[in-house]
Amino acid sequence: DLVLHSTPKFVRNTSYEIWFPNAYDSTLIDRFPAIPKNHFLGYCGTEGSDERKAYLKYIQNRWDAKLDIFVIGDEMVKMINSYFVHFNKNIGIDINYRNFETIGCGTLLLTNANNGYDELGFINWKNCVFYNSIPALHTNLQILQNNPSLVEKISKAGKELAKEHTYHKRIDFLLTQLEIFYDS
Repeated sequence: DLVLHSTPKFVRNTSYEIWFPNAYDSTLIDRFPAIPKNHFLGYCGTEGSDERKAYLKYIQNRWDAKLDIFVIGDEMVKMINSYFVHFNKNIGIDINYRNFETIGCGTLLLTNANNGYDELGFINWKNCVFYNSIPALHTNLQILQNNPSLVEKISKAGKELAKEHTYHKRIDFLLTQLEIFYDS
């Protein structure tokens, strides 16, 4: 059997374990121009950890962020489409699905830094924006709020990157890995 891990740190150096990152369904999640971008900053997800809750409290109180807690399905896609910037806070060392869903919606991804992003093509200030503390988050939000054209440029680059992280791409990769696995 082949073991798939969505977090690279858990992949042991064996012939039967591979890194299989999360992705998104591009047939359901996209940029829908009919949905106006009404919110500079938003968050769609669960409250999660105490650390995430502290960040959510900060962005709501300081930046008047639109918080859509436990909104799922089509409504989640609509809400992410309505933000210029989508806040994300991975829990632990994962790279959660919301990263891919956000860029798939053509919305700027603002997320905590993580070593796994490099291998996935995420580049700070090119196709997403990273933060590693509340002060860094604050500085980045100030820059983004004062530069709408930069937000648009990064969002477009993120949308391009999203094409590499669809379920179709992951299936192609998995089929290749299965072929290699069973040929060896």
